[in-house]
Amino acid sequence: MRTRKRQYSRSHANRGKRFESLIDGTNNQYRNNNFADVRKVPPPLTILEVNGNQVDAKLEKATWVDYSGIYKGQSILLVCFWIKNKNEPEIYYLKFEQLEAAWIGQSNGGGKSIPLQFFRDHCVRIKSGIYTVHYLEAVGGAL
Repeated sequence: MRTRKRQYSRSHANRGKRFESLIDGTNNQYRNNNFADVRKVPPPLTILEVNGNQVDAKLEKATWVDYSGIYKGQSILLVCFWIKNKNEPEIYYLKFEQLEAAWIGQSNGGGKSIPLQFFRDHCVRIKSGIYTVHYLEAVGGAL
């Protein structure tokens, strides 16, 4: 029995890749400077077929985090969301408690997404500096 391959548009399949590469670059900078060790969590895949250097696989299940690591002796877990914004990239630090409240609200009939204005009003904006996307500067205040 052959599994049907799902067709994806290139733009849909690659959305967020640029943002992910910024986070990866930052994590490399953190590691190289002995500041933190945060690494990408590989998604669980099932290999369906291998043809030369082309591998056909399917995602077993969604991962619960995108990155995990250690910062200042504390465990850190990162979930990254990409929201298309026409003006400029905006990156925010959303505390777990804020995400949990949104999840509970959604479970009780609320909206399924968090409006951008919520991030602007209630979250710390992450900026570039000596690190590409210095997200640990925002996290540092929470530790």
